[in-house]
Amino acid sequence: MDSFREGPLTMQAAVLPSRAVYLIAKGSRSGFIRAVQEATGRWGGMTEPIVPVATDGSVNHRLIRMLAFADAQAAVNIDIDPVVAQKAAEALGLPLLSLDQAASMATCPPSAVRTPRQLPMQMGRGLRLADLQPQYVHAAADQPLWHIAALGCPAEASLLVSRPAIGGDDVWRTQLGRSALLCLTTEQLGEYHRLQPAEACAVAWITDPESLDDSLAFWNVRALSPLDSLAFPLVLFTSDVLYWQQAAGQLGSFISRSGHSNVAIVSRSLMPEQLDELAGAMDLVPAGTVPSGDAPEGPGHALTYRTDLDPAEWVRHERSYGMLADFDVHVLSGRPTLMRVPSPVVFQEHGGTLLRIFGEPLDGLPQRKEVAELVGLQAEWRSRGLQVAVSAGPYWSFELNFPTLLDATRALLKATASSYALSQPGRLATALQGQADMRLLLDPGVYECADTLTTPRSQKLRRELEDAVAEQDAQRAELVEIASRWGGRAERRFLPARQVPLPQSMALEALEKLCVMGWAERGLQSTCPDGCRTTAFHPMPQASHQPVCPACQSPVTYTGESGNLSVVYRLNGLVDRAADHGVLPHLLVIEALTRDKPQSYFLPGTDLVLDGEATTPEVDIFGVWGGKVLAGEVKTSASDFDSEQLERDVKLSKRLGADIHLLASLDVVPTHTVGQARTLCWREGLKLVVYDRGQLRPEAPEDGRADTAAEAFQHLNAAVSALSADLQKNPSRTARKSGLFLKTALDPRSPSGGQVAALEALITKYGADLIAPLSGVQLALGGLLRDGEDSEA
Repeated sequence: MDSFREGPLTMQAAVLPSRAVYLIAKGSRSGFIRAVQEATGRWGGMTEPIVPVATDGSVNHRLIRMLAFADAQAAVNIDIDPVVAQKAAEALGLPLLSLDQAASMATCPPSAVRTPRQLPMQMGRGLRLADLQPQYVHAAADQPLWHIAALGCPAEASLLVSRPAIGGDDVWRTQLGRSALLCLTTEQLGEYHRLQPAEACAVAWITDPESLDDSLAFWNVRALSPLDSLAFPLVLFTSDVLYWQQAAGQLGSFISRSGHSNVAIVSRSLMPEQLDELAGAMDLVPAGTVPSGDAPEGPGHALTYRTDLDPAEWVRHERSYGMLADFDVHVLSGRPTLMRVPSPVVFQEHGGTLLRIFGEPLDGLPQRKEVAELVGLQAEWRSRGLQVAVSAGPYWSFELNFPTLLDATRALLKATASSYALSQPGRLATALQGQADMRLLLDPGVYECADTLTTPRSQKLRRELEDAVAEQDAQRAELVEIASRWGGRAERRFLPARQVPLPQSMALEALEKLCVMGWAERGLQSTCPDGCRTTAFHPMPQASHQPVCPACQSPVTYTGESGNLSVVYRLNGLVDRAADHGVLPHLLVIEALTRDKPQSYFLPGTDLVLDGEATTPEVDIFGVWGGKVLAGEVKTSASDFDSEQLERDVKLSKRLGADIHLLASLDVVPTHTVGQARTLCWREGLKLVVYDRGQLRPEAPEDGRADTAAEAFQHLNAAVSALSADLQKNPSRTARKSGLFLKTALDPRSPSGGQVAALEALITKYGADLIAPLSGVQLALGGLLRDGEDSEA
């Protein structure tokens, strides 16, 4: 499928802030506070991680793994050397920004997305003085570190929005009531995609008041935890909790509201025995000490705790932030499409935001920079959508260009090759693709019939002459025989269904499908009885009651069988020529790939000019396969995939920027060949996909016909005789004909790649020494055939 569906469609857009990861010097208290101040003043700030960086630019590998799921757009340098910061940003796979540059990110202050809480009214009275107090609480920069981590810290005093915390118990209650200033940063944020942690529970994080390790770890786990606080609620506090009134009951209510009965107690600064003591004081009991059947249900039941859990494991999963909106659009191909997107976020102030667009016109496109550039508006791929930066507002109106898969394929090739053009086989394949329903090529027998009807020309003649000339004892008679056999081959081959080496019902059905495709035509056959003796094909529409020889114009009669005219079939000229150039296997593989992933497009044979390459390589198949870039090689026989060929193919796929390397053959690819290709792909960072007989050629259904023992012996005897004769002439060149010998023995079936490889290895190892045992096999087969003839007589 080259193009998307034009016309009216419904698409989706996610609205979200541009979020950062803050880089601070390892052990830097001031850097942590400055990063918190920056995050507190930005929409989405509570979800922005803070990363300590060592002096050599390294980042803890566990933190790198966790931040791979942060869905952040950039790393912001807070207080470290720019060179060191650049190294850390590269380790995180993010672009680096300074603090000044961070101000230009597509986001806005929390006040721009704030949804005012309704003030309570007293029956018969006006507002109370307490109702006019700020509803949110923040920590001041000179307060304990755990206050700052728990509540957030504004860079400037904002008394109209929040007030400073008064003591540890105030910080405690503020967290339980979700009225920390940081909570403002997640209003109207949302997550349109996330995985729910299966084993998560409530988290009670106990810290030393000035522990930077605990403050950082708590901040980052909370930053990546689900925005729905019920998934696994977190609260940070110190050992002073023992002195806060009703703290144990408040913790129990906080946890019970979320539906949890277990608590993970976590600390980087307290000893395990201290944690157990504090847990007991908070009316928590060790997990496993209360049998599940004995535990009372409902409010006030016993809460259990564990100290061996790591909440960081619960946040290592995919998530995508943003509020979703559906919108209608009339999509155009080849022209800009007008987009009018309503905002699901109500903005109260000016600012910036990100818009991620999803929909059918983008499905199947590779998420590459070259493809995004075709769309316009400096778009980039993010979380399976196309992302653009816009100004905050109630709606957005702009134009986008949606590329087809062909456009994407050309852009990808242009980015990796100096120039490219379809090869001669590629041009023939492209011409055929536009003429018929290529899916029929996958039906049983259709490819085999097309292959059988193909007129032997340049490729087969070249191989036969090479073999004959290579024989040291080649006789003139042998060359004359080849010349006579090929001398009359200007006429396209035509055959009746009974001469196709398939079960007859399948052969007839497949030949008729070729006619439906426009690839073949029906006709009648005649043989000139006098003079020229030409055997001719008469297309069915041109058949007359008195046919004449097209060569000498003598009257002829149509051939028949059992008193009936015999219908013969012939490929059209373009298909016949394409088949002679080896195009049909490429088309077969392309159709199989497209069947498995319909949102695909491929170029069938492309000549490349690559920088630094003296030769002009050709890639058999290159294109887009279900959103990934695929390149690879197609062979009729898997035995052609030797080590040199495999290495060359994989390197070319890597050079072309492919995600997937394709190895395709019409017979069975041996296990050792697949293993070698997989190793080469692994080294180059590619995924290997193998298509062979199992995917390309459906098994032929039984039609009641079976080879008799005599027929099987005849096929085997012919193959053994041909192999023995070849070994006597030139043993060194016989191995390359292994497939031909096996095809003769197995007729009408084809040998597998493993069978061909095994016979090649046998001939290569023993050569002419096989002649004597083969003679014994011939004698035995001759006896079996004579016995069969005698029994029939």
